[in-house]
Amino acid sequence: MFLLAAATLGLVALAKRPRGSAGGKITAPNTGWVQLHDVPGLNVRSPPRSWTSPAVRQVLTTAGQIAQRLGGTLQLGDVGPEDRGAPFSPHKSHRWGRDMDIAYTFDAYPTPDDVPVDPRVVELLDELAPYIDVVGTNAARIAPFEGRKFKALAWDGHMHHLHLRLRPELVDEQKPTVATMQAVVLADAAEDD
Repeated sequence: MFLLAAATLGLVALAKRPRGSAGGKITAPNTGWVQLHDVPGLNVRSPPRSWTSPAVRQVLTTAGQIAQRLGGTLQLGDVGPEDRGAPFSPHKSHRWGRDMDIAYTFDAYPTPDDVPVDPRVVELLDELAPYIDVVGTNAARIAPFEGRKFKALAWDGHMHHLHLRLRPELVDEQKPTVATMQAVVLADAAEDD
């Protein structure tokens, strides 16, 4: 709970990372944006597609510890783009570092159709419930997620992995203002001189 309270109060220390652009569009400054890597109990399947906030990284590190205690390794798919707020194909979400894909088991990502939901994954999500906004799952796989400590919804396109959306307090999801973007453009121009 302390982590959530710290993030809510803005007490998470943020390190500055260079700004970027995607597809010719200016994106949000990457203040405090961090790349995820494997930690005990957490397999980050694609680090180049796994950027987020320090608070979310801490939640996922804790998830890895829980997975280890439960005898497995959490399989993490896509999280977010390197350029915070940028479009992130093929996803409609995943732009702000609080949306991520995880396997239905500790063994396989993507999870094959004929493999049932691992009850340890559901138990792990129950332990993370204070940090979860919603879990999106395919309608055919939703039964084990119903009536839990977290909200679960049927989402199309999630037969082989579930979609985990963490609470917005864990990331700065605010789109930059015009004044902020002008300052970014001026700072980039000054760096080019």
